[in-house]
Amino acid sequence: GEATPVGRMVTVPIAIEGVPSLEGAPSYRIVGVVSDARTEALTSPPQPEMYGSIWQAEGMSGLGYFAKHLIVRSTGDPRTTGGAIQRALRALEPTVVIEDVKTLETVRSESVASQSLLAALIFAFAIVACALTMGGLYGMLSLSTASRRRELAIRTAVGADRSAVLRLVLRDALLVVATGISIGLVSSLALGRVLDALLFGVAPVDPITFVGMGAVLCVVTVLACWAPTRRALAADLVGGLRSSN
Repeated sequence: GEATPVGRMVTVPIAIEGVPSLEGAPSYRIVGVVSDARTEALTSPPQPEMYGSIWQAEGMSGLGYFAKHLIVRSTGDPRTTGGAIQRALRALEPTVVIEDVKTLETVRSESVASQSLLAALIFAFAIVACALTMGGLYGMLSLSTASRRRELAIRTAVGADRSAVLRLVLRDALLVVATGISIGLVSSLALGRVLDALLFGVAPVDPITFVGMGAVLCVVTVLACWAPTRRALAADLVGGLRSSN
């Protein structure tokens, strides 16, 4: 099987005039291996770490092993549990200093606070951009379809089926929108790689979002072309033929 470090000895350097040294450094036996953990920030990759008994902290203080954390799992309200834990600790050691009591959810939120703020701003700007895009797309396609009134009248006059004319207009508009969606999709995939470092627990590529936005754009396209085309086909053919582009 795979080699395991359990049972082996590891030597922890001590600081001599600020320089780590192995001379006179204590050795410790490895009794277990834990999964990767992120101590500094959730967005940072896991770094090599070792955990020691609190009673061994004095010998490990040369490298800054002085922090003592107590993690408690509770099914009750963390706020009331925290008070009970503090009272229990002071009963064991009245001089103990307890500070910075918080839930793991709070620790997690504080760790990604800047990223969460940035994500919220990006989301807000994205909503505004989407709204502007939808409005602009609807207006552009409506105007473009209305400007083809003469063409649609001629097609109808020479015997083109009204449903065929409607499908033609929708096909042309959807072709333009599909081209824009393709360009946007490629740009989003490239931008996702850049934003990957700012994300935690969220994939930079979300197929549901891409498909959903594409569907919304297609619906807006159909709505923008449907009404002007129906009006053009329902209008008097003579008036349509006399109208200018």
